[in-house]
Amino acid sequence: MALQTGATFGYMPSSIQKKALINQLVGFFYRDEVDIFAKSNSDTITLQDFVNQNTSNNYFDKVFLDITSKSTIDKVQLKKQLVDLRNSLNEFIVYYGGGEYYGSDASYGPVITTNKALQLQKTNNNEVERTIVASNNVKIYGLGFTQTDLTTQNIGIGNMKIKDVAFPYIKKNGNDVYQQLLFNNNSINDLAPAIYTKGIEFSKLGTNNMKGLATQAKAIIAGNLSSPIIYDNDGIGPNNPSSVALSGNDDFVKFNK
Repeated sequence: MALQTGATFGYMPSSIQKKALINQLVGFFYRDEVDIFAKSNSDTITLQDFVNQNTSNNYFDKVFLDITSKSTIDKVQLKKQLVDLRNSLNEFIVYYGGGEYYGSDASYGPVITTNKALQLQKTNNNEVERTIVASNNVKIYGLGFTQTDLTTQNIGIGNMKIKDVAFPYIKKNGNDVYQQLLFNNNSINDLAPAIYTKGIEFSKLGTNNMKGLATQAKAIIAGNLSSPIIYDNDGIGPNNPSSVALSGNDDFVKFNK
């Protein structure tokens, strides 16, 4: 597995970035499992037990029903592919958030559990952002951000703990790798602060262009602010999109989202 090879050499994101990815995957693909745990009598659950909960209405089952209701695709083959995909995703989550990878000696950034593996729990562990919420409004902690997460510095890939075995004849560190990635992605040899400044300038320019597009689109579609749009206020979260009217200073934000 590429992740295991990377960990051997110290190539990996910070513990906060690992947790953020698990948070996104659980929040999108495992809504039914979140609800099952929320209704259970258990206060904590490991990632392995969480993804293997017995559910007959998981995300991939819903995808199967949705596709087969609209096409004549081979159901047996489709079911097998979806089962394989689910099993692979389960395996990835258990490894990525487990002690071998998340709690690796090459890991950096705050590690939040004593056994150095992520888990879900119903007791608040001082999370302040991205807490997962079940459909019955029970909050599930363990994969959200604490204030420590938000204020910890030196968690970018430039701070990777590259091991000597990766470059036995040349001393390399995480920043060397980061600078190479910057060059590969931007085709310029500027340092990170200069690239960051340019990125901010381009983002501001893009924002102004989007505002112009939003204004023109609004005029073409309706011509007034009272026309409703379908707006999802929590992105990939559990809330359903709703119909809202554009108004005031939030026009651009809602149009963009």
